Amino acid sequence: MRQPATRASGRCQTTNNFNGDPLIDGTTPEPIVVRAINATVSQTVSTEAVVGATYTLDVDLGFEKTAPDAASVYLIVDGHQVLATPLASDGLTQKQMQGTGNWYDFEASYTATAADAGDPIEILLSSQTNGNGFGFFGNVRLTDSLPAVDPVATPEPATWAMMLIGFGGMAGVVAMRRRSFGRRSAAGQLA
Repeated sequence: MRQPATRASGRCQTTNNFNGDPLIDGTTPEPIVVRAINATVSQTVSTEAVVGATYTLDVDLGFEKTAPDAASVYLIVDGHQVLATPLASDGLTQKQMQGTGNWYDFEASYTATAADAGDPIEILLSSQTNGNGFGFFGNVRLTDSLPAVDPVATPEPATWAMMLIGFGGMAGVVAMRRRSFGRRSAAGQLA
């Protein structure tokens, strides 16, 4: 089950060089997170690699109507760089996307090995355009294949301590009542 691990957010000015804003799950408009020219932006996320977990990075890339976009997206785990590619469901190459004014979902996946355990996970957005056009990035999201953990169902250590103290106190009260009930019964039978 994939769950969100992180989502980058922010807002950059939208231009009229696009048919619309990037979308979350094809429905809700998402502001452009980064607009860059001859720049690389990276972020190390707080999540550390877990053996056997598959990490999937999805980023919407915008292809202006007026200028080419040479943007690249990388998922990096312990030095392993995975280049994000267009979703096969789009049926287009990055070259065919140029000049459309549309946003397309690019994806990179990596399954962590034992050597990657505890290593940082990095998202790298690069737009090396040689001064010719901008790279537009929106709806940046990283998910993993780890099972969802319900924070309500997993008590904190302090909660466990309080529960144990409470259960211990209840057991003591029950034991005292049993002893006092046993004494009264014996006294009542003798009288």
